[in-house]
Amino acid sequence: MAAEAGALTELARASKASWGYPQDLLAQMEAELTVPEAAIVDDTVAVCVSGDDIVGFYWLVLEGRKAEVENCYVSPAAQRQGVGAALMNHLKDTAKAAGALHIKVQSDPHAEGFYEAMGYTRCGQSPSGSIPGRFLPVLEMSL
Repeated sequence: MAAEAGALTELARASKASWGYPQDLLAQMEAELTVPEAAIVDDTVAVCVSGDDIVGFYWLVLEGRKAEVENCYVSPAAQRQGVGAALMNHLKDTAKAAGALHIKVQSDPHAEGFYEAMGYTRCGQSPSGSIPGRFLPVLEMSL
């Protein structure tokens, strides 16, 4: 489990860095980019693989009729190749099968357009968990 969580964390870091964030800001986001072993055991984590490489993953928290995207990242080399859309379609099917009525996501501002293209609608904003004074878009999709 530790190796899997470590690999997903490294992918999350690389993906976030691809948006051009400076290293000091990425360091502040470290907790949000870390995938704990418990997530793999307790929540729903799905990966997209190409050959021997993990090229994307999502971490979905299911609670009754609600689903929340904790993380969704695509490796920089696989971005804009349909991996994110495939992950989101799988995530949607997984949430539906679990009985969820809505999916919510706190998005990076750079990814907001992607979520909107996938059918999510902005429903507000929430404070960043790692950077004081920064607010992130919150989007939701009804199933």
